[in-house]
Amino acid sequence: MKNSTYSLLLSVLILYGFQGFSQNLGPNLALGQPTSQSSVGWGGNPEKAVDGNTSGFFDNDNLPNNSVTHTADGDYDAWWRVDLGELYDLSQIRIYNRTDELERLAGAEVYVGNINSQDVDDYRLVGILNSRTIQVVSIDLGIARYIMIRQDDILSLAEVEVYANPLNCPPAGSSCDDGDPNTINDEQDGDCNCLGTVILCEDLSIAYQINSDQRVDGVTEVTVAAGDDIGLFLNLEGVDYTVTDPSDTVLNSPIISDISSEQSGLYTVTSDLHPIVHFVDSAEFLTENGRASNAVDDDPNTIWHTEWSAIDDPYPHEIVIDLRTESVVSGLDYLPRQDGILHGMIAEYEIYVSNSTTNWGSPVASAHNDNTGTNVPWAYNADLKTVAFTETQGRYVRFVALSEGGDNDWASAAEITVISEPITPCVKTIQINVGTAYVYDGMSWLPSDPNIGSVGIHDSILIDSGDAEISNDISCYSVTIAPGAGLTINNGVTLTANRTILQSTSLTYSSLILNGEINGPVNYERHVNVIGNSAGGGNDLISAPVINQTFGFFASEPANNSLAASGTLRAFAPYNTAAGAYQNYDVNTNASTIIASGVGFRAATAEGSNLTFTGLVSKSNVQVAMSDASAGRAWNLIGNPYPSYLDVESFFTANNVNQLEDEYVAVYGYTGSRDSWEIYNQANVPSGTLMAPGQGFFVKAKSGAGSIIFTPAMRRTGTTDDFISGRPGGNSKALSKLNLSSASNTASTSIYFIEGTTRGLDRGYDAAAYSATKVDFSMFTNLLEDHTGLDIAIQSLPYNDFKNVIVPLGVKAKKGSELTISIDDASTLPPNINVYLEDTKTKTLTLLNNGDFKYTPTTDVNGSGRFNVHYSSRTLSIDDIESNDNLRIFTTASPKSLYIVGQLTNSTIAYLYDIQGRRVLSKVLNANSTENTMDISTLSPGVYVVKINNDHQTKTQRVIIR
Repeated sequence: MKNSTYSLLLSVLILYGFQGFSQNLGPNLALGQPTSQSSVGWGGNPEKAVDGNTSGFFDNDNLPNNSVTHTADGDYDAWWRVDLGELYDLSQIRIYNRTDELERLAGAEVYVGNINSQDVDDYRLVGILNSRTIQVVSIDLGIARYIMIRQDDILSLAEVEVYANPLNCPPAGSSCDDGDPNTINDEQDGDCNCLGTVILCEDLSIAYQINSDQRVDGVTEVTVAAGDDIGLFLNLEGVDYTVTDPSDTVLNSPIISDISSEQSGLYTVTSDLHPIVHFVDSAEFLTENGRASNAVDDDPNTIWHTEWSAIDDPYPHEIVIDLRTESVVSGLDYLPRQDGILHGMIAEYEIYVSNSTTNWGSPVASAHNDNTGTNVPWAYNADLKTVAFTETQGRYVRFVALSEGGDNDWASAAEITVISEPITPCVKTIQINVGTAYVYDGMSWLPSDPNIGSVGIHDSILIDSGDAEISNDISCYSVTIAPGAGLTINNGVTLTANRTILQSTSLTYSSLILNGEINGPVNYERHVNVIGNSAGGGNDLISAPVINQTFGFFASEPANNSLAASGTLRAFAPYNTAAGAYQNYDVNTNASTIIASGVGFRAATAEGSNLTFTGLVSKSNVQVAMSDASAGRAWNLIGNPYPSYLDVESFFTANNVNQLEDEYVAVYGYTGSRDSWEIYNQANVPSGTLMAPGQGFFVKAKSGAGSIIFTPAMRRTGTTDDFISGRPGGNSKALSKLNLSSASNTASTSIYFIEGTTRGLDRGYDAAAYSATKVDFSMFTNLLEDHTGLDIAIQSLPYNDFKNVIVPLGVKAKKGSELTISIDDASTLPPNINVYLEDTKTKTLTLLNNGDFKYTPTTDVNGSGRFNVHYSSRTLSIDDIESNDNLRIFTTASPKSLYIVGQLTNSTIAYLYDIQGRRVLSKVLNANSTENTMDISTLSPGVYVVKINNDHQTKTQRVIIR
């Protein structure tokens, strides 16, 4: 078989230095796969060649511990085979030899095939092995499933590794990390190779960090306050540098602690661009770390060594060193390996210097055995060798080894040091100005009031707590308003600052009221909730606290890297009422889109952090056009347009109230949990209730609505959370708040008893539940009069009704989970008022004052009719309750239907009469349902009378059909 294939010139792969290191070979496909063998001797089972152990030592005294295969003596047609399990496009077969009998593998043949066969005629020959320790076959492997190795005599293998061409490489151009600190802009090349660009001086800049703030890059001047700590760094890691102060003193640390005004001045950062290897013709890495980078790592204990395990790569050898900047080169030091072994000691050489890696010209120094060079060949020892030559300008140094002192094929080096000086050292400078910090602590200014002092352009102002004022023109470096603090700039006053920063946390926000002018950018660091999903909640409703910022600028700000992303989409979406959906902005198509003032956005960050809005501050009216589109059910997402708090009571001006649907005169704020909405209207908003800066919320427009208006008169300073806070209170007002809870959800509904309200709809005091999206878990009530089928989240009743009134209670929940109905601690009913929960299905009363009501529904719950809440100043029993009190009768316009809601006690007929007493419709109702409907789409608008009748229930009620 061998004689017929010798002419194929089969060879073992030669691996070239960095190419081998950069390749991602992927998984070893042979590891643990099924194997077979022509025979077994000396405990050398075939699976030992795919066990992951490459040790080739064969211990005759301890055969079970060997990881080497062995065929039986006398097997003169020995073979070994592995089944990869499926077809692969093979890229490399790596064979590890038995180390104590290397010659046994010489002449062995390597085959690949697709047929499950033990006959080599069914395979294709791809390589012939020699007696080296490690051998690699990679030429013309093709697609195969089986690997077979055959020998005329005993066959022993330490390990066989098989690799395939990468099939799922990252796309070319995608970012990666090549592991080299001397490179940047690392990208995939499409073949699973991560390649970087060498860092040059022009890639470097100074980055500074003040105290524990974020690092800032790319500036040449910075102002700090006396007492600050400032660190000077390079924008890229892995580059050595030194810092020199204005007095030309090299600092021991790049961090200047407790800086004083005397330390102001120009600081210099000098970078040390260490040489790196640009190219090497050969490097050994299979059996030792002989990579070329060892020759320039300043460590004499590591070496570059040309390949020897798979093949003896012959001379000449060369290594090209990149100095990373044009330099004056005057010599080269060659330190041979220092481990006492002379292998690879270079004798003859040539040295080239150039600014090009393709045009080298003549050597600047050389040594040849025939004495034609400028120097004599180096002695065969480990002493340091030095070559001096005429100064030559260049960035690259090419060192060509022509021969080895012992006439071997190898080249090696512990260190190759180029003697050079950069023509233009890599120096960057930054001016540090040290100013005075004027701090307002809520009571007074320290060290003095900037309104009456001499504030310089390098000084800073910090509002640490409380509410401060700027009452005179001031020019300074920066103004910072801490979370919970506020600043007002008075009329006729101009503040000029390089930057004005408003900070916030998840619980506290800063406030700026601008009545005068600000020169310079304003940055509001607005906290935004972590991204969530439909099951777990999350996200946030926000608005821009500044004006005239484009989304492209906003999304590209490094401070906003935490904005949740999916491809080019960002978790930043207005609510399109016409489409009835949130529509996320795209960094490309919305790059020039202005983030509209007064419009709300659903936003989220990856970790729950701040987003920075940069722009101008509005001090005038902001109008937001409303939409009554049916797709979004007329819900509009709007938001506080000012960097200050907003007085909610002032928001309910006559103009705004007139734009809202009668049953929805309220603001609806998302609490961050699924289906959880905080609803506020004139019933539960006491004077002084505030909305946080940059807070978004929903309102529902009436048909033909115009615009919502925000005015400067609504602005306030404050310290509250990011949605409306404050409990209801005041004279002639009482609250009954009821909670619904399960193991994973909570909901509530509020019933106010307010002097002057009615049992029907009171605009601004009754508010229907949020309904832009489907809600699966909620609690609500029904209006006692003029009920139209809406779920009411906040209901206001006459003040004294809590002495004797029945309120229908509705519940939405999934089956199977225990539900609890209870009184919330926020309730403010008089202590003598009893609150009973009536279950019309079980005919029971539960006094909620003494304990909670619990039950587990066996079907999904969605509506009212089963539960009623009784408020009474006396003790009630089930006998006090009339069955017809449970029934609620009302009509709806869309769909045009008549509803009978409540528990029926028997077979029941509903009759509908016109105003003249003529019967126009009748229907037998389903006694097993708490909600029955009648289709009234054919009836003309007008007043009608409904009569419900069975053996136990009789009820007559007037209704209006619209």
